[in-house]
Amino acid sequence: MKRNTRSVFWRDASGREVDLVLELGQEVTAVEVKSAMTVVSDVLRPLQSWRELTGKPEAPCALIYGEDRAFRRSGVVVYPWWTL
Repeated sequence: MKRNTRSVFWRDASGREVDLVLELGQEVTAVEVKSAMTVVSDVLRPLQSWRELTGKPEAPCALIYGEDRAFRRSGVVVYPWWTL
C-alpha cells in the first residue's frame, strides 16, 4: 500500500518558521531540528507558533536535538538525533 507523504518548510510573514512540516495522509506534524545538547524554552517557540496558527493547541509536534534521551516537554515529543 502506498502512503501519500509530503514534507515542507514553513515560514510566515513575521519570520516565524518550522524546519519541517510532515504530512502523512490527514496527519500533520511540525518538526524542529536543533544541534543543541540541551532543550531550552526558546527552541520550542516555533512549534508553539505553529500550534497557534493551526488553532490546534495539541497538534503533533516534535523536536530533534543533539542529546541522547527522549522525553516530552510542553506537549512536544523530544527525540535524540540518533533514534531517527
